[in-house]
Amino acid sequence: MTFWSGEKLAVDLPSLIFPFSADQIDCASYRLRLGGEAFVTRDDLLGESPAKPLTQTLDVAPPRDKVVIPPGQFAFLLTMEIVRVPPNAMALISMRVSQKFKGLINVSGFHVDPGFSGNLLYSVYNAGPQPIILTRGEPLFIIVYADLDRFSDRYYTGSATGRTSIDADLIKGMMGQVFSPLLLQRQMKEDREQLRALGGQVDRLQSSRDLFKTVGISVIVAVLALFASVMLSDFVKAFIGGWVKGAIQLYDAPYRESQRSSETKPTPSSPSVVSSKSDEKPADRRAEQPSSPGPNVATVQSQAQSQSATKSQGQLKTGNDKTTPPQRQ
Repeated sequence: MTFWSGEKLAVDLPSLIFPFSADQIDCASYRLRLGGEAFVTRDDLLGESPAKPLTQTLDVAPPRDKVVIPPGQFAFLLTMEIVRVPPNAMALISMRVSQKFKGLINVSGFHVDPGFSGNLLYSVYNAGPQPIILTRGEPLFIIVYADLDRFSDRYYTGSATGRTSIDADLIKGMMGQVFSPLLLQRQMKEDREQLRALGGQVDRLQSSRDLFKTVGISVIVAVLALFASVMLSDFVKAFIGGWVKGAIQLYDAPYRESQRSSETKPTPSSPSVVSSKSDEKPADRRAEQPSSPGPNVATVQSQAQSQSATKSQGQLKTGNDKTTPPQRQ
């Protein structure tokens, strides 16, 4: 296999690449430019309106001459040039280094079969951290031709022959969700935010639980204190009440005893009272009779004691006169 030199490219490519420009020859390769149609995957593709076009048509003049490939998204890019490969040769395709440094990777095939004719379709992926902006007519790809060792009867006759646009079947296969590192990062960020929100809810629930616990303990302590105060108050009241009641009963016992004694005495109208009075001794009757007005008992007793003392002194004097001998003059 022999690769075509720049000189051979300048001679043979005008009949193989349309439109051809000698300025796009770079050493032993030719720079292919971005054409007028592109398709870029996106996260909201499934929710798009059916009337909205899926592919993007790029104009020759700005501002609609650009396509943006977000990080983590795929794109189908159609070349401006129509490329032909003769049956005795094959072509190799790749991305320009300047685009690779941005993170744009070619994920399509890396060669073009003998006999192919049509616009090339590049499948690329943005593995970089930033969106990549491409402009119609910008040199993005390279193609390298090489001779085969012989002419071959096996050449390409597939559906891509004569391609001038992006096939709908290719778009249909890319309409699902693209799982990329960027999507994973976004989902992780959303999960962290949800976890942070749940952590805040858990903190609030714990604070509420601590508050309810504190309030509950305070209520229980208050109820217990109230119950203890009530019980202690009743006990004190009962103790003091019992002491006062006992003191009153002790103080009032003689009065009640005399009252019960008076209640048990028979009345004068009853026969038992008459008979009991008849059985009493005269002395008792005299004791029960009310005292008539007369000399005071204390005075009588004093007079009796005086008389007794006088009598005793008289007897003592008489005795002394008998026993004492007469004194001599």
